Amino acid sequence: STGTGIIGYDYNYQHPDIVAETNGNLTCYYFRKTVTLDETPGADDVVVALRDPDDIPVVTEAVKGFLEPRGLIISDTKSRSGKITDGLEMVGFFVQKGKDIVSVKPRKATVERFKAGIVNCISAYNGSQRDLIKKLNQMLNGWGAQFRCCDAYDAYKEIDQTVQAALLQAA
Repeated sequence: STGTGIIGYDYNYQHPDIVAETNGNLTCYYFRKTVTLDETPGADDVVVALRDPDDIPVVTEAVKGFLEPRGLIISDTKSRSGKITDGLEMVGFFVQKGKDIVSVKPRKATVERFKAGIVNCISAYNGSQRDLIKKLNQMLNGWGAQFRCCDAYDAYKEIDQTVQAALLQAA
């Protein structure tokens, strides 16, 4: 099947690896990458942005029609409709539109889970300090790379304080 990476509404973006298919007023974008079911079971975490809430039923059917020939379905239990001002949690991020800006931050639960993993790593580690530092650097660099594209300043501060406290407690 074809892996679905991006689905947008009335969106004009040209990229050699992105394919656009139009069905009425809906244009669906996806990455031009063929994958097998061994690589991925299907699309995950798709967002459709609309200006008019009355378009939700029409666009939902259009997206279902787009995904069906690719062997993909929309989960009725996981899907929801809402306003971006209420916020949206997706792939570890929390996206919310305020008065003048759209804020993208790491989800609180994601930060708490990572902090718990750091504390667990430090408290359970029984190797050399050099190896612990190497392990912590791998964890922190990976997490930092995941969330470098958003406003993660407060999360970075929390994680830094957690690392310092856990190291002092383990000493």
